[in-house]
Amino acid sequence: MFNAEPAKCAELRWVPAKRLQGNTVPCTAAGISLYLDNVGIGLHGWSRLASR
Repeated sequence: MFNAEPAKCAELRWVPAKRLQGNTVPCTAAGISLYLDNVGIGLHGWSRLASR
């Protein structure tokens, strides 16, 4: 791994998928959570659209 944008990202780290750190980007955490729950697609951040 190489951090090509050190001004935007302090650190890259491999962690167990079920123990993500609190500062994980929300859409990334949501995607990993859906993957672990065997959900094929998610609409993180699109709750208004999803409720139609």
